[in-house]
Amino acid sequence: QEPGRDGKKIINGVVHVRPGGGFVPNFILFRKVEVNGNGTIPLYSYLKSVCPTTVSAFREKARLFYDPLDSDDIRWNFEKFLVDRDGKPYKRVHPQQLPETLYDDVARLASKRARPQGAHPQGVRPHGARPQGARPQSSSTGFGEFRLFGSPGRFPSNF
Repeated sequence: QEPGRDGKKIINGVVHVRPGGGFVPNFILFRKVEVNGNGTIPLYSYLKSVCPTTVSAFREKARLFYDPLDSDDIRWNFEKFLVDRDGKPYKRVHPQQLPETLYDDVARLASKRARPQGAHPQGVRPHGARPQGARPQSSSTGFGEFRLFGSPGRFPSNF
């Protein structure tokens, strides 16, 4: 819902409009990507295929800017996917569920050991691997580093 398609236009909106006043975020902004419809990027196609939706209703079709509609579509910006350290989707989270309610899930996933190097769950490709003929994705698509923000020391040290 942010104006602009690339990080530069989005950051200008944040700095000058909302919240404005010269605010500069301390995290990287990527360009927007398609998460629904014909232009859905592979990451979101995969996440949606593995984790069932938590929202059944759609907004009015006139307010949706993509086609075709699918029952697994992401309905709102704050919908979340919890993914384990091996890249396997664990859970899809309703947009209104607050991140702090995921503490037990995150702790459970953090307590599990990572798979040995080279071992990957069935159907999950290693980071950077692409299906034959697929174009490489650049870091500007959002396949970059992520950070979990929260109180220091709240999550297990092996997270």
